[in-house]
Amino acid sequence: MVDGIPIPFLKGSTGAMLEIIKIARTMRENSHDCKEIMSRCSSLLVVILNTVKGKSEEELPPEFLKRVECLTRIIRDMLFELKMIERRSKGRSVIRFWRAAVYHIDNTIRLKGYSSKLDWAIQEFQVLSKIDSCLQSLERHREIIQSFEDINRGQIEVLSAVTIIGEDLRRVTPQITAANSLPSAAIPPEPTVFGRDEYIETAIVHLLSDDSALLVVLGPGGIGKTSVAVKVIHDRRVLERFGECRHWVSCEEATSPNLLIELLARSLNINLSSSNDRMKDVIRYLESCPCRHIFLLDNFEIPWDLKGQQSNIADILVQLAAIPTVSLLLTMRGDEYPVVDRLRWSRLPSLNRLTLAAARDTFLEISPSAIDDPELDTLMEEIDCLPLAITLMARLSEEGESPTELLSQWRKESTRLLDRPGGDRRNSIEVSIQLSLQSPSVAGDVDALPLLSILATLPGGASRHSLPELCPSIPSITVSLRSLRRVSLIYDNTNKDTIHVLSPIRSYMQLHHPPKHKALNDLRKAYYVLAAKADINSKQSDFLKALPEIREEEVNMEAILLGALNEEHQSKDKEEVIKASLDFSQYLFWTYLRSDIIESAEGVARSLKSPQHANCLWLLSEFHRMHGSYGPAISVLEEARQQFIVIGSDYGIAQCLWSLGNIRRMQEQYSSACSLFEEAKRVYKEIGFRPGVANSLWSIANVHWWQDKYDLALSVVEEARAIYVEEDNCHGANNCLWSMGNIYKVKGQTELAYSMLEEAMAVYRRLGDRIGVANCQCSLGGILRIQEKYERAHIMLEEAKTTYQELGYQLGLADSLCGLGALLSLQHQHAAARSILQEAEIIYMALGYNRGVAKCLRSLGEDLASERKYDAAHAVLKKAMAKFTSVGNKFGAAKCLASIGSIYRKRGNYQPASVALEKARMILTDIGDHMYAAWCRDELDRIPSVW
Repeated sequence: MVDGIPIPFLKGSTGAMLEIIKIARTMRENSHDCKEIMSRCSSLLVVILNTVKGKSEEELPPEFLKRVECLTRIIRDMLFELKMIERRSKGRSVIRFWRAAVYHIDNTIRLKGYSSKLDWAIQEFQVLSKIDSCLQSLERHREIIQSFEDINRGQIEVLSAVTIIGEDLRRVTPQITAANSLPSAAIPPEPTVFGRDEYIETAIVHLLSDDSALLVVLGPGGIGKTSVAVKVIHDRRVLERFGECRHWVSCEEATSPNLLIELLARSLNINLSSSNDRMKDVIRYLESCPCRHIFLLDNFEIPWDLKGQQSNIADILVQLAAIPTVSLLLTMRGDEYPVVDRLRWSRLPSLNRLTLAAARDTFLEISPSAIDDPELDTLMEEIDCLPLAITLMARLSEEGESPTELLSQWRKESTRLLDRPGGDRRNSIEVSIQLSLQSPSVAGDVDALPLLSILATLPGGASRHSLPELCPSIPSITVSLRSLRRVSLIYDNTNKDTIHVLSPIRSYMQLHHPPKHKALNDLRKAYYVLAAKADINSKQSDFLKALPEIREEEVNMEAILLGALNEEHQSKDKEEVIKASLDFSQYLFWTYLRSDIIESAEGVARSLKSPQHANCLWLLSEFHRMHGSYGPAISVLEEARQQFIVIGSDYGIAQCLWSLGNIRRMQEQYSSACSLFEEAKRVYKEIGFRPGVANSLWSIANVHWWQDKYDLALSVVEEARAIYVEEDNCHGANNCLWSMGNIYKVKGQTELAYSMLEEAMAVYRRLGDRIGVANCQCSLGGILRIQEKYERAHIMLEEAKTTYQELGYQLGLADSLCGLGALLSLQHQHAAARSILQEAEIIYMALGYNRGVAKCLRSLGEDLASERKYDAAHAVLKKAMAKFTSVGNKFGAAKCLASIGSIYRKRGNYQPASVALEKARMILTDIGDHMYAAWCRDELDRIPSVW
């Protein structure tokens, strides 16, 4: 039966109807409604087959083909819903009774809605069949047919043609009177809507409180305007107020004022009459009807934007609104209400993106099997929680693709993934966006599309004040913004005073309408200038002045730089982006410890044999060092050093020496580290680069600190700080303050240390150095632990740990874990303390950092001692002391010795206790740690004088 149908997409629809009949026949749930569906599908098949019998596609009337497209959408949606109901019914045994009941009611509503749509389709095709038969009999009446064709060219429906031809056409054939009673369009089934409860309630309150309410649901394409409006008129209170006088009018076909009037008349089931004024028929009907009426005019922007017809469309609205019993609910693409002098709209805000929670619920309503997918939230965020995109993604997921797979495909294919052949605005993102771009406000503004192309390259949005600088080739920015805003292709973030483009629209624009070469170059150059100001080690006044803008533009900067690096351009263009990538990666080093941009820049520089390649290698080695990857860091540094030697860059050679020194310090090769720092300092002095001299001095001071040479460390770090201050290098000076605070901490001067570290933390915050802030928190947590302020200590250490985890800074993470373990031990949470300390020990061992391993062992030993597990504690402390001794850390070894002495005392072994405690006291006094020396003195005083 299907094979004989001449239209390919109608063949698909009839095939789908046969599948619907097959599913409905086997359904046990909602069996009555399913039988109704079967009956209507069968009737519709008969009508269609009778109409197309013996005809080719070319011989069928255009209006018939147009209705077939509409039918195709209905059948596809109905098949999808039936499959959902079938799946739910199969899972009924595993769902609760009340939920099954809810599903049954919901299924009944949905199936009845589709039954109404099928009734409409049957009547539509019957009428069209009769009209087509009538038109064939009119071939001999050329004058009348010519009038009919003229009207067709003006895009007036057959029904309007019948009205205009009037008495002449009725005299020719009585058959046309069958068109006198067109069915009204059924209200779509009630949708499930998440995240719009407050908005829907506000709209309902307006409808209930005003005799003649005038509402407009505004927003961009795909934001869910129709779903919200349909949800409103399905509300129980709205149903009680308006009853069966709720009319849904799809304005997609309202391509003239006459067609809009005809759609209104059809929604009221008003028969054709001898009157030549259909609007009078509509008004007369409404004025004589005692009931309240509400018209949902969906996609009203279509008639409203008709060229030269806005006053006529406005007049239709005015006539309807003048009737006290009529309310209007419009949905319109954009953010502007229809401006009509005599109408006062009740204001509703424009619909915006869904919240992440609402987006997730919307997705899972269609594809519940995706509930445990780890990338579901990421997918929702990447499509900007746009309802249409969510629905289309969820349908793909229901067909078998997981959110993780869809996310990967979205990143490769963007909006093409959500494009369906033959789709319309309801099931194709690309069609929805195209309709907005084709709107009169955008099409009539020559600068609107170029401006949108530029805005689409900026995922973080663009600040209004910067647009003239970013888009110098666009003269009328304000006018074009208004044009784009009118159809909601852009939206405003009033909190930040920025303009944004939704992710699906950005992806579509980048795919189909990328910026022109000159406009893109202007945009990139503006960001390259900003990147040059992003070096945290530059002059304080310059960096702090630029910092707010740099923070606002982080996301855009990344998109601009990676986009430029990944494009094929001349080497001259690439040198600019490599330099900008180096500058901005210096900022990323301290704020996010992210190396993706510098990695891309290094690859480009290598392929071009760029003179900046050595700089890229050096900075890349710094990222490796901070992530604890010392082997790769040394390898990359050596390659960079060789290149610096070839190009004769003493500055670059000194940078490599200094970086290698930091790696040797972390590897506890202190003598080698000091030699490298001294050599770097010498080269910096020769070339006159004083910040480099200060860097070398600060690093030398840190080696002295780690070797327990506190007074020498303080002397050197103060020398370094003085140079930083003279050079207006705020970041370097603050690094010195942090080191000084830590040195005073181990010397037992906790009040002074706390003050310095608090000051340093405040400066790091101002500079955006997240690693610096976390380092201060870690040190402050240690002081608060000593001061027995455990709650505050825990907060500090947890915050530091979170930052280190986010940044992937392994050494910092181990330090914070070690501090938390020691804190929990003091709070007698021994199992948790040991677990955390062991976790920290594993990280330290992976880094090859014996000093850290020893710290964990010492805390573990002290925890065991607090539980009176003295044998185990003694063994662990001896192991820790050996580790400290092997790396030359007298302070750590002395503390272990003191703890061993305390264990001896508690077990009554006074002679070895006295020896151990006295030896520890002398070492601690010698290195300047008077606080722990005093603790040893207290322990000695507890030993009986006679033993």
